[in-house]
Amino acid sequence: MKKRFLSILLLALFLSGCSAKATADKALELRAAIQQAETLEFSCTVTADYDDSVFVFSMDCVADRQGKVEFTVTEPASIAGIRGVLSSQGGKITFDGTALDFGLLNDALPTPISAPYTLLEALRGGNIRAYSKHDGVYHMVVDESYYSDSLQIDAYFSQDILPFYAEVSYQGRKLLSVEIETSK
Repeated sequence: MKKRFLSILLLALFLSGCSAKATADKALELRAAIQQAETLEFSCTVTADYDDSVFVFSMDCVADRQGKVEFTVTEPASIAGIRGVLSSQGGKITFDGTALDFGLLNDALPTPISAPYTLLEALRGGNIRAYSKHDGVYHMVVDESYYSDSLQIDAYFSQDILPFYAEVSYQGRKLLSVEIETSK
């Protein structure tokens, strides 16, 4: 009886190890797909919760292989049409023919408008801390850098190479949530 129990236990450990490797391989496969895509086109809705107020923005985005993200705000109507470009060199926002250049905010607190860029940069090269699968949904936890005070990204994937939902947190506090729709 002990031998049978031990055999079953060893088989379970072996199979769970294979599952963990397959899950880790999937995380690296998703990362490689994002890194190798010539362009990624998607729409997203970003919700920023600043304790006393909540802001919701919708954008159409196109990201290139070099990390540049171009966006057009579609909602709220009061700022619809604002266009911008974000890259590792900074950003540029254009509205009604007027351009504003700015550096990336570096207080570890991303702006809602920079959420698509922050998310893609973390998925392309951040520190993958955890990866799991439950009911056909993959969950990847990524630190956007290797520093201890980095942003944490929780991204949820189904079959697309982009997540359908992600949260950006800093020191355990959720700053932004991002709902993503791809145009397949």
